[in-house]
Amino acid sequence: MYFYYMYFYFCQGRQKHLCDLPYLPTAKLEAAMIDNYATVMLPAELSARIAVRGGDVLNHSTATRGEIRDEVKAQLAKLNTQEDRFLDLVGYYYAATPLSTIRSSVTTSAGPGCATVETTGVG
Repeated sequence: MYFYYMYFYFCQGRQKHLCDLPYLPTAKLEAAMIDNYATVMLPAELSARIAVRGGDVLNHSTATRGEIRDEVKAQLAKLNTQEDRFLDLVGYYYAATPLSTIRSSVTTSAGPGCATVETTGVG
C-alpha cells in the first residue's frame, strides 16, 4: 500500500468565506504559473545587463579555477620537496637500505591518491 500527499492551494478569501473558488491542486497551479512566466518578456536593456553580468560571472569562475589549480600545484610541489627531504633524512639513518626501496615503501603505504604529483593527475 502506497500513501501519497496532494497539496492544494486556496485563497485567503476562501478562508474568510468571501470566495467560492474550488481548491486548486498545487501542481496544476505551479504549471499554470510557469506557463504564464514563459509569456513574460524582459525589457531589452535588462536582458542585455543580465547577459553581461552572466558573462562576468563565468569569466571570474574560470579565473578562480585557474588560481586554485595553480595553488594546488604549488602545494603539491612543496609537499614533494618535503617528502624528498624526509626520505633523505630516513636514508641517512638507514644507510643500508636503498633510497628507492624506502621511497616505494612510503608511496605504497600512503595509499592510492596520496602519492606524488605525477600520480595524482592534477594539471
